[in-house]
Amino acid sequence: MWDITALDYEAPLFSNAEAREGAGVNPALWAKWTQRGLVTPSRMTKSGRAGPSAGKKIFEMRVLSIVVEGAAIPVSEAQQIAALAAKGPWNAKDLAAEPSNWRSVVLRASPPPLDVFLVFSKIDNCWGYEASLGPPKHFKHSASIVLAAKRELETVSKYCWGILHETGKAKE
Repeated sequence: MWDITALDYEAPLFSNAEAREGAGVNPALWAKWTQRGLVTPSRMTKSGRAGPSAGKKIFEMRVLSIVVEGAAIPVSEAQQIAALAAKGPWNAKDLAAEPSNWRSVVLRASPPPLDVFLVFSKIDNCWGYEASLGPPKHFKHSASIVLAAKRELETVSKYCWGILHETGKAKE
């Protein structure tokens, strides 16, 4: 059975094709992003080729896709938003040391909240965000982007979990 807390989000276990599918990006757009250097693997192989990607990277690329396609934000701006959403600790030990991190609420809360929303705003040419445990009731800035982060993290987690168990890469 799927368990969101059991996935190692830092481990580069997923092929480029698996990462693309998990992020929900069509092959043509993925190829374009790869050519432009927007898609980077979690690590490189010894020969300098793209190595496998981690769940954290797949989540970042999913956010990038949602912001570009859903909010019509330019890729360069969306990349900053996606990097912010994926920034910070991901493993249980590190999350325990930083309980204010939104992922610690999703990955460790019992019972988990209905959703965690990230509200991104641009101030003085710099993106920032606030996390909210429910739909935000007010916005501090006139232009904001709201992402249902828990929902997207669960989507990526379930996909990664399925791939690991399907291919036998899962650690039991």
